[in-house]
Amino acid sequence: MTDGVLLTDEGRDRRIKCVRRWLEYVRACESTKASRIAAVNAAHDEYDRLQGIRFDRQGGRSKMLNGDDGIAAFLSRMEELEQEMVEYSEEYSSVVSNARHVLHQMCDPIGECILEGHYIQRHTWAYVADSVGYSEMQTRRIACGAMLECYETMPHEFREKVPRADW
Repeated sequence: MTDGVLLTDEGRDRRIKCVRRWLEYVRACESTKASRIAAVNAAHDEYDRLQGIRFDRQGGRSKMLNGDDGIAAFLSRMEELEQEMVEYSEEYSSVVSNARHVLHQMCDPIGECILEGHYIQRHTWAYVADSVGYSEMQTRRIACGAMLECYETMPHEFREKVPRADW
């Protein structure tokens, strides 16, 4: 029974599937955001290399590697990457903050910790299980219960019509 509604096993599984699909979307947003940030950081490192700036222990500058044309072309590409990151970062950040808000409304703090650890912080099930002190199998069971709990507060566009058992 969930929120006063009696569910069949199939209905329960469908709700868990909907929540899992939504949380995997949130995880993908977080991963994409992290990869865009890494791409911009790599571009900054490459720009420093093209300029001939060395940050090793000896310090100083080395000779120019590719000349001014390579630097100008790279600057335009780096600018594109940064603009792309800004555009998507706002969207992805709102998705992740909405997910955190939904998870913080849960009654079960362990379930919240498990779902946030695996889907938002992108840790493996084994790492999350170790951090909460349960076996991996028990952690996955708790996660399924937590997914049922957050079904009612998750975004409606990820939900499906679920048949009720008392109809």
